[in-house]
Amino acid sequence: MAKSTFYTVVSEAIRDFAIHGFDSQDRLEHWMARLEAAMSDVFLPQHVVQRKLAEQLTRIFEKTVGRPGQIMRRHPGVSEFTIRQIAPRLRAELDRRILANVTLITLNRRRSREQALQRFAGWATSIPIGGSRAVDKTDEAEKVRRSIAGLSFVDRRATIDQGHKLVAAIHDIIGIDSGAIALIWRHVKEGPPAYDSRPDHVARDGKIFVIRDNWAMKAGFMKLDGRQYYDEVPAVAQEINCRCWAEYLTNLRDLPPAMLTVAGKNELARVRALIRAAA
Repeated sequence: MAKSTFYTVVSEAIRDFAIHGFDSQDRLEHWMARLEAAMSDVFLPQHVVQRKLAEQLTRIFEKTVGRPGQIMRRHPGVSEFTIRQIAPRLRAELDRRILANVTLITLNRRRSREQALQRFAGWATSIPIGGSRAVDKTDEAEKVRRSIAGLSFVDRRATIDQGHKLVAAIHDIIGIDSGAIALIWRHVKEGPPAYDSRPDHVARDGKIFVIRDNWAMKAGFMKLDGRQYYDEVPAVAQEINCRCWAEYLTNLRDLPPAMLTVAGKNELARVRALIRAAA
């Protein structure tokens, strides 16, 4: 006999309680066990989910790392040689993100299972012995079904969000390893249908944030000039569904003059003079 679908089992359980009510713990445990078993129809096997997740994040990784033009847009002045040197760290970040997302999806599944069973148990134990004709069987079944049916969307949304976080982490590694001293926050207005731009992210658009303990600060070449350190705010893509990105600055010439100290201005003038002499 074909395995019953989750919705069918939910409907049967609700009809049973509508007739008999919560007249015994055995009845409740019987249906709870059947519901939990039927949930297997809803979920893809764990190994399939992990494979699909790895494939998707790997595509995002290869698309990001394999486009020198996109990398140069966010890291002006960084050479392809530097990118090749950093490559092993970038690959390790991909592996770390895959494992993190598998854990996240596993937790989402566990929570959704528990919520569905809790919703059903709460409803079932409210029905008096002898049942009730006032039960809207279709409506109750739909409420329980929706708590599970939406999980595939939650899985997809989590994977998409982890994709944004992976891209942000890749660029952060490139920026830090190539000696970035600051970054410009770039706000992306487009997002998922239900996403509203965060006002504080909109306010950061175009602003410069300083990377703490960078080489120019240590050398006394630059100052905050009223700016914040980057680690004082949530990083780009750190918050859920955030698609903002950062343009990393590695040279003194990329900074506004007000952010340069006297020593920094002298150093910049010295370097420019050397470049002119070599031309």
